[in-house]
Amino acid sequence: MSDASGPTGMSDGRPLIPLTVSDRRFLLVCLLTFVAGIGVVTLLFHRAFPEASIGFKVDRGEARVLAEQFLAGQELSIEGDRFAGIFDADDDSKVYLERTLGLEAANQAYQDPVKLWRWQLRWFRPLRKAEVR
Repeated sequence: MSDASGPTGMSDGRPLIPLTVSDRRFLLVCLLTFVAGIGVVTLLFHRAFPEASIGFKVDRGEARVLAEQFLAGQELSIEGDRFAGIFDADDDSKVYLERTLGLEAANQAYQDPVKLWRWQLRWFRPLRKAEVR
């Protein structure tokens, strides 16, 4: 049995077909397009998605602890309840600020004075109407 995996053929016996000039040009255009796309994404990602630059001061676990302390101070019992928490934004306010201030100014406003993002936490029991938010 001969080994046909050399430069003249593939392991299944088909011969290799050399790349033409137009094939090489096409591959070069694809590579340049890919590199340009990576550059555009790198430069404009935070402008297009300001949420990506959020500085989390409190993560989900810390938010839960703070909320449980608050509820204990309010004398609300959550013992035996299930917990659910999501990170959410006030999309209407976010869109309004982006359209009135522009993306650059809105991104600056998101950093400190404007609080659009929040943890929404709740404690509940299945099949019970009441829940603590």
